[in-house]
Amino acid sequence: MFDLFKSLFKATPDSSVLLLEARDLLLEMLDKSDQLLVMGLPTLLNKDQNQGLLDTARSIDKDTNRLERSIRKILVEHLSFDISDAPACLVLMSVAKDAERMTDLLRDVIGLGLLSTEDLPEKYLTPIREMYSDIEKDLKTTRSAFADNLAEKAFELVEGEKPFNRLANEFISGVLDDNELNSRQIVVADRACSALIRLRAHLGNIASTVVFPVHRIDFVKKQFIHEAKEELAKLQK
Repeated sequence: MFDLFKSLFKATPDSSVLLLEARDLLLEMLDKSDQLLVMGLPTLLNKDQNQGLLDTARSIDKDTNRLERSIRKILVEHLSFDISDAPACLVLMSVAKDAERMTDLLRDVIGLGLLSTEDLPEKYLTPIREMYSDIEKDLKTTRSAFADNLAEKAFELVEGEKPFNRLANEFISGVLDDNELNSRQIVVADRACSALIRLRAHLGNIASTVVFPVHRIDFVKKQFIHEAKEELAKLQK
């Protein structure tokens, strides 16, 4: 992300406009994911209320696909001004794919409720909704970290991915061991929670671009985090 901001600061007027436009479209994609989360949480996995919401989710997903294509086009055009900005453009292309996949996942989760013949027991619905609520909060934090280059928030998101995944996997194990659930309930709960893990990974990927160089984004390793914090400390002196 430091490379991206350097590119913005040194760009010519025409190329700067293109980079800023691509960045703003990416933020719009994140806002659309947030919209889906807010809309879907109250009726998450509810087979009786999700049909109308699924139609809306499909429409939002199409909008996000369009935005990703626009970002790609803009970045290719930008590179015609200055090929040295390739790392920054790769970052934006990477996060645009993450944002596009998030709306795909949320659309699929909204459709999961329609697969059930019987709703999940509340003892499973409650923790699933709580985890999706946590994802909503992390999404807002990710947007803020990316938009304003907030390294501290980005580190929190990157380091929080593995603990979140452990909790989600423990939930999945509990569902699979519950002999009182029918096969459809197990499939719905497992897929909903697996989507959570993937959503959190996409947020971590986006956050990693704020603090990692382009060749390390998407990879959460203690060594990378330690070295990134050391580099940030040097820059702040």
